[in-house]
Amino acid sequence: MPSQILHVLAGRRALGIPVQTCSSVSHSALYCPQPFNIGCQGPDVFAHNRRTKPFALAYARLLHRRKYGLFVAECLKEYSARPDAVFACWLAGFVTHQAVDRVLHPYIVYKSTQAQASVLKGVTPALHHAFLERILDVCMLSHLEGHAVRDFDTGQSFFLEPSVIELLSAPIARALLRTFPAETVSDTDCIKRVSNAFVDAVYFYQLTNPSVTSMHFDSGASALRHFIDRGYAGVALLFPDAPDPEVDWLNLGGEKWLHPVTGTKYRTSVPELFEQASRIAAASAACLNDVMEGTCTPASLVDCIGNGSLGAAGLDGRVGVVTYSDPFPLDRVLYEEANKRAQWLQGESVDPIS
Repeated sequence: MPSQILHVLAGRRALGIPVQTCSSVSHSALYCPQPFNIGCQGPDVFAHNRRTKPFALAYARLLHRRKYGLFVAECLKEYSARPDAVFACWLAGFVTHQAVDRVLHPYIVYKSTQAQASVLKGVTPALHHAFLERILDVCMLSHLEGHAVRDFDTGQSFFLEPSVIELLSAPIARALLRTFPAETVSDTDCIKRVSNAFVDAVYFYQLTNPSVTSMHFDSGASALRHFIDRGYAGVALLFPDAPDPEVDWLNLGGEKWLHPVTGTKYRTSVPELFEQASRIAAASAACLNDVMEGTCTPASLVDCIGNGSLGAAGLDGRVGVVTYSDPFPLDRVLYEEANKRAQWLQGESVDPIS
């Protein structure tokens, strides 16, 4: 999945929201920016639920694999029964998520999947994937908005008051239960799972906040040691200040790359993929608005969004086997980043760019 920042940038682009600063949007453009920003994260929020039981991790996997459009339709039923501006803002963000995942995932998987296991202790293929996502966030924030990653305050952008978490959790849980009846038949804790996921996600976004973890600042954030103490695996979840400029992370040079499942050839750059995803997301958001205004049917929205996998899928829309890859030197870059972080935490002067 593309990481947090790219999803917000695409969501804002899709809704035509001007980005004056990276941490907030105008109230005239959006009623409540934080629920919208969290909505842009889609089911990734459930994947961050790793501290507080009962967990909602299974819902992250389910929604990434199938029935995304059906789930949105069930959320619309909740909105129709109990109209609420905060829930509507969350849903407006949520309908943009799948477009970004489906368009960007093939490139991310192709450029992060290694044939051999990592030489770095504790680093799994999933962490290579996550580390590249964060690199792309940093590069695209600079490319699109001219901002350094330390200017994006994920602690503020994704903060939810407990009352907002409570408001969102019940309708989302009811929609999940109706979308996946067979998988949730014995789940009597769904509302609590969703609530826990929001709480843990907000904690994660605060802990990895680049406006705190940037090496341009003093290493006074003691909570950061939670990640550094995990070695390379922990550093992979942090935003690097300045990814190696010698690597063409965004494929601005137009080098050939392949769809990791089908082998289809592309020369598309990440900015071009972003624009494509934003257009698809804008169509989904427009269809959502039409349904809310009664000029379009929920079935049309389901068709617009689709129910296939959000990952690198085959022609049938299902998760496919990765056959093609040409990864970036992620082990080397992560090794160098971890060494810089260790020096930084020891109070040594570190040039995050070198």
